[in-house]
Formats: sequence, structure tokens, C-alpha cells
Amino acid sequence: MAYSTPTNKNTGDLITPPIWNQDVVANVKALAEEAITIAGAKTLTSNLRFEKADPRINLSHSSGVADRKWIALYRKSGYYNIEAWNDAWDAFIEKVVWSNMDQADAGEGQLEKGVIPNARLKTATGGGAYTAVTNLVMHDYSFFPALQRDALAYLDAYQVSGDPGDTVGRIHVEGTAGVPVYVRWRYITASGNPEIWLGLDKNSKIISVWEAEDPPPISPPIESEQIVKLIKFNPDLETFKAMRKATSNRLGEVILKGEIANGKLTFGEFNLDVEIKAKEDVPRLRKVKKTITKPAKQQFPVLEIVKAFDPLTGQWIEEQRQKFEIVPQRLYRLVQPELGEESSVEEYEVAINQPVYEEREVEVEEEVEVEEAIEEGKERKLAHEEI
Repeated sequence: MAYSTPTNKNTGDLITPPIWNQDVVANVKALAEEAITIAGAKTLTSNLRFEKADPRINLSHSSGVADRKWIALYRKSGYYNIEAWNDAWDAFIEKVVWSNMDQADAGEGQLEKGVIPNARLKTATGGGAYTAVTNLVMHDYSFFPALQRDALAYLDAYQVSGDPGDTVGRIHVEGTAGVPVYVRWRYITASGNPEIWLGLDKNSKIISVWEAEDPPPISPPIESEQIVKLIKFNPDLETFKAMRKATSNRLGEVILKGEIANGKLTFGEFNLDVEIKAKEDVPRLRKVKKTITKPAKQQFPVLEIVKAFDPLTGQWIEEQRQKFEIVPQRLYRLVQPELGEESSVEEYEVAINQPVYEEREVEVEEEVEVEEAIEEGKERKLAHEEI
């Protein structure tokens, strides 16, 4: 792989294998083979060393002894660290932890898989409260749910289609008016677009509540014979968090005790306008991932054939290398640095030898999430049925 200008990274950014393989491995190898001038007159050289016990890359650049700096990247306790020092290594400047990642082949420095600590996972929670026998849907990438009930609570999974790609958790709870069931679960989140669903009985009384920081993978996420009307609303994330805080993280329980009147939902300190729909008017949908192909513009290195002398054979051979071009860059410097701010400033120009790239349009694959209707009979919908 040829040299490619890396993008800026911040402390805590996740470095994926493709980014690592290009920015760290391929770029450093390219720099090791041929010095590249960067940042004006500063020339970057590299000392590349990959060992199984201690893979390390040392980089340095300078435009003079006083301006010399070094960068060392190394692996320590499962982390890849970057350290930058000034001249003579006498002052520590910066240390950045990229990511806790593992190596498939330390000898080449290539990363094939990532190991992410629990603390780095972006998770969210969902929950619900039920005074009716209900089937409910959790999220994909959900952990096992927690149940709360004043009497003995049973947790059943309800039957779905035999699609091997379907890994969404679905559970069956048996709440009653006198003894409600409360469910909570944690899941790996992506969107941060909260969604709340309410199920109403024939008297417009709330009997089922589903709430989470992300939309459900299947909607409506609640199903019961006693539900005849449905309400869905999407508060913004700040409002949703405020609701949870005001209800001591018992949002579903508090909403379950709320009231619906004149198109308004009232619970705790909140009074919200809502749209009530008959259950049969709400389509059953599920989110599925599909791969699409679309055009995209990408930068590719411009290659050229050059002749090089081979010292092993004593012959001139043709090699394919990336093309470079000389680009002038305007810089400024002090005429008499010892005078400090009193010194005059002069303008000068340096030649930058930089790689040449060209833009091409290519077809790329992208995974997108779409909603599709659930065919009748694909899932068992009657909550009272035995499974």
C-alpha cells in the first residue's frame, strides 16, 4: 500500500483495522523506504521495528537541531500508545491512547480484529411496564433482561420465524391490573433517537408501556389481545433523559399510572400531546439490513514507470512507483532571530516533494437499514397462546 495522508485522530477515537493498516503500517513502511518532506522543510525519517513482544515505530522530523521532535508508537498492556518528545528527549509532550486492540500478526503490524473493553461500549437501556398479558420486543445486541413483579414473574420467549439472521430478543410477560410486570434491559446503542410506545385497552386505559433510547427493531414492539389502540411518540434525547430523571429512572412505571384525556398524555409533571391510532391502522414493520451499491469518489495514487539500477544484477530495471511532484510552498523566517520581535521578517520559498493522487469514481457497497412489512403469520402475535 502506498502513502496516504491520514486524517486527524483525537484521544479516545476508535482506530479500526483498515485505519491502522493504512495510517500506521502502510504509511510508515512507505516512509521507511523513501524520506518524505513534511511541514515545510522538515524531513521525516523512520525507524521501523515490529517484534512480537514489543512492536514499536519510531518517527522523527527536524528542520534544525532546535526544532527536532520525535514520536514513538508502541504497544503496552494491550494498548497502542503514542508519545511525542522534544529535542534530547528531556520533556514529555503528549501521550495518546488510540485503542485497546489485538494483533493477528505482530510481525507485520497488521490488525485484523479489535478488542474493546466493556467501558468503551456505547450502551443504552430500554424498559416497560405491563398490566396485560403482552409480547414485547427488545433490541438487537441486547443483554438478558431484568424483571420486577410483586408476585412470581415468568419470562418466556415467544415464537418467531426460522430466519437464521433474526437475533432480536422477544419475550412474553403476564401482567395483570393488580400485579404489573416491569421489564428492563441493556443493549448496545447506535442512534440515540428515543421512542415510546403505549398500548391502550378498550377504555383508553394504559396497559402497556415500551420505552428506550433507540427505536425498536420491530414495531409496534408490544402486542396483546387487550390492546386496541396504540400511541407512539419520539421525544428528543434531552427531553427523554429529563423524563427518566424526573421519574427516578422508572419512566415506564410512571407512564403506566398516567392518564389519556383529550389527546393528551399526563404523567408526573409532564403533559404531552399524543396521537392515538387504532391497532389495526398501525402496520407491523421490522428493520432489516440490506447491502446496496452506489457510486463514490475515491483518491488513488498516480503510478509511473521509472528505471532503477539493480545492484544485484548490475542491470537497469523498470519499476512501478508512485508519482511525486514538486510543489512550492511559501514560508517566513526571522532575518536576525537573536533580536526576537525586533527582527525583520523575510519571505522564502521551499520545494515540497509530495505524492500525486487522482480522483476516480468507483462502485462501493454500503449496508443500510430499511423497514419492511411483516407478513401475516410470520410471527405469533396472540399473547395468550402457549408456545
